[in-house]
Amino acid sequence: MSDERYFRRLESELEAAREVAARARAQGRDPEPEIEIPAARDMADRVEKVLGIDGVADRIRELEGDHSREEAALAMVEDFVEGTVGDYDTDAAKIEGAVRTAVALLTEGVVAAPIEGIDLVEVLENDDVDERSSSGNQNSPSSGDGTEFINVYYAGPIRSAGGTAQALSVLVADYARSLLGLSEYDARTEEVDRYAEEVTLYDDETGLQYSPSDEEAKFIARHMPIMLDGEATSDGEVSGTRDIERVDTNGARGGMCLVLAEGIALKAPKIQRYTRELDEVEWPWLQDLIDGTIGEDDGDEADEDAGTDDDGDATDGADDDDAGDEPDGPPRAEPHKKYLRDLIAGRPVFSHPSKPGGFRLRYGRARNHGHATAGIHPATMHLVDDFLATGTQIKTELPGKAAGIVPVDSIEGPTVRLANGDVRRIDDAEEAKAVRNGVEAVLDIGEYLVNYGEFVENNHDLVPASYTVEWWVQELERTDADVRAMRDSPRVDLDDPDPGEALEWAREYDAPLHPAYTYLWHDVDPGEFERLAGVVAAGRVREDGALVLHDDAATRRSLEALLVEHTQGVDPAEALPGEATPESWVVRNGHGAEDEGGSEAAGSTADPRPERPNGPDDDAAIVVPTWRPLAVCLGLDPDSGLERTWADLPDEAREWPNAVEAVNAVAPVTVRERAPTRVGNRMGRPEKSERRPPTTSHTGVPRPAGSRWRSVAAGAGTAGTRRSRAGVPTAVATPTPTTPAPTAGRPSTPTSPGGSTARGVTSRPAPSNPGK
Repeated sequence: MSDERYFRRLESELEAAREVAARARAQGRDPEPEIEIPAARDMADRVEKVLGIDGVADRIRELEGDHSREEAALAMVEDFVEGTVGDYDTDAAKIEGAVRTAVALLTEGVVAAPIEGIDLVEVLENDDVDERSSSGNQNSPSSGDGTEFINVYYAGPIRSAGGTAQALSVLVADYARSLLGLSEYDARTEEVDRYAEEVTLYDDETGLQYSPSDEEAKFIARHMPIMLDGEATSDGEVSGTRDIERVDTNGARGGMCLVLAEGIALKAPKIQRYTRELDEVEWPWLQDLIDGTIGEDDGDEADEDAGTDDDGDATDGADDDDAGDEPDGPPRAEPHKKYLRDLIAGRPVFSHPSKPGGFRLRYGRARNHGHATAGIHPATMHLVDDFLATGTQIKTELPGKAAGIVPVDSIEGPTVRLANGDVRRIDDAEEAKAVRNGVEAVLDIGEYLVNYGEFVENNHDLVPASYTVEWWVQELERTDADVRAMRDSPRVDLDDPDPGEALEWAREYDAPLHPAYTYLWHDVDPGEFERLAGVVAAGRVREDGALVLHDDAATRRSLEALLVEHTQGVDPAEALPGEATPESWVVRNGHGAEDEGGSEAAGSTADPRPERPNGPDDDAAIVVPTWRPLAVCLGLDPDSGLERTWADLPDEAREWPNAVEAVNAVAPVTVRERAPTRVGNRMGRPEKSERRPPTTSHTGVPRPAGSRWRSVAAGAGTAGTRRSRAGVPTAVATPTPTTPAPTAGRPSTPTSPGGSTARGVTSRPAPSNPGK
């Protein structure tokens, strides 16, 4: 059966069923004589039937091909204003129709938000200049002349629309206002304060997904071109800003709080994406909200309330002047701490904002990726004590506010330091479970796979991401290398070559060094680079090919920051069998000065590890199995006894904030930044995935007429007669004596010792408060 025939059959059978239902309703035995649920062929039809506005469905179908849902909602504003869709006599009615249609379109007409979440839209008047001066409100002086503005009443059901639809409803109202030539809302001082107090009250009583600070709430209230209003949804009342003239209640207006907090404040990056495309709408203040620069360097709250963009510009200029004295650095995303707000006990923080050791951003998509998901290595899941699992919600630093975790084993796993001194990367989940009890520190938590589309969806600028094999292959293809032949060769592994191959390709084809041997040089500074070069140059190569270095705190710290796999704290007699232990293992730094074995790098004064034999005060060795790429990047010749090929670093490399320029200045190969962006995140709301075992049995068998029991077992005990309701006979079989029916509260399956049923589910009565 073809798809077309299948759907035609569905429609014909639906129509036949509706005809039967219509004849049944015509008998007058139901509350309504007609079928209340209209039939809709598609989403556009559903939106039109929900709103009851003629012409909406046809217009949506016209826009669906070339526009996203959000773009279609904004495009339809012009239709409502011009009167081509809907038949309205007043400006308020046109705006209300546009707002309801936008919310219905974004929610696909399946929730109550467009009908019950928006009470009404009305046109009010701003204060004139004299009235505003007497009330103390000096904001937006250009609009305070008695002109008209728009007030939108929101109700509690607007919650079901979601933050994006809530915020876009305000943008739609402002867009319609602009097209109709109405003025912006000029908030009074007491109204600005009321918004801040009310949001805090609502958050304390009901809870918000994101609760803006008082400064943020006041900032939004001062700049919002539409007045956000609504009805009280709780018993609590404000205490400081009561009995305001243009606010009908002293209670918390839940719909308004949701739109301001979870809509405008939380979804500001998404909304900015659309405000930039509309010439008639200007919301430049969104950038300050996104950057979190509201109220910075202000002396008191009064200054914050009266702050202007000029102050912000002056501050930015001062910062630029200060920054001009520092050397230019590589591009980096600004750290954001917003995801750490509202952190409660018991929810771990996996990585701090943009800090080394945190998740390394990698662009891409796995097969199990979906919307708002992020991939991490399964080994990472085990090494964080299984707090992260498939489906766990995390609050993240970028690109969006949250994501769901999915396991991806094709990305890099975490790097750890074990109690026996090994520093290794764990790329196998079983290995992670085997060693996790011996992990002393997680040096790097692994890669964080995010799809490019998440940045587009959240209107977040792309940031520098990890240098990966896919990226390296594309750069190799631009050289003289025959990449196709290399792929076809059974002796060549482009994904994981040996060190010799990686160095040969980099030299022969003038390509960047393979990512597998590109260390995190951006996490050490030029001084550490020079010192580490001296340490490696003074090392010894064993007969088995491993490099043995002197063990001290600074060397350990540098190798751990670079994520070089090695073993620390090895007895020199074991590290160099058959050789005499050096009496004084002398390390020369880049300037030729001598540091004894206990020398320390700048900023490091103590060994972060617990005390163990061969600690920082004893003779100990570090063994590096794979060391040739490290030596080459340090400007050493591994074929000439680790001889240095450079005398001093160029001034440009020494002034660079990290060691990447130093590597490229002294090494015969090109090195990329391995992981320039770290992503901070924490656990979100794991309790939402809590197992909820059923307390009653549910089947498709009709219950006895008049029975209030949901449990078939309990309801069957009350039945025994044939009854009729609304002219439809209903029969329930009564159990025979040979098959006793289970009674309420008694397990229906044999129990094992301890009270568990044969299926492993404990039988217990329903909780007294199931909703808690």
